[in-house]
Amino acid sequence: STQLRPSATYYFGNGASVVLAMRIALGNGAYYNELGSGLKTGETYETRYSVQYNHPVAPGFSVFGGITFLDNKTKKKDHSKPAEYGDKFRTYSFRPKLGFSYSF
Repeated sequence: STQLRPSATYYFGNGASVVLAMRIALGNGAYYNELGSGLKTGETYETRYSVQYNHPVAPGFSVFGGITFLDNKTKKKDHSKPAEYGDKFRTYSFRPKLGFSYSF
């Protein structure tokens, strides 16, 4: 699906940086089909918000940490179940990130 991915980076005087980013679905979401029949039964939209901090420790070595928050929305598109057609539900998740980078 088509997405808009804006981000902004702020650099501190010590070489560290903070990155704020988003991933927003535009237009139609991703479709998924029922196994066996191949009929479209749903459409999903995912929006991501993330923050990452990068900190240089020594020349060539840095540590980073961040978190991504995901908001998933699903619309039911199964025509065989008219009572549920168009129902929407959401799921949320967090993706923490922590690590280091070394280059020479």
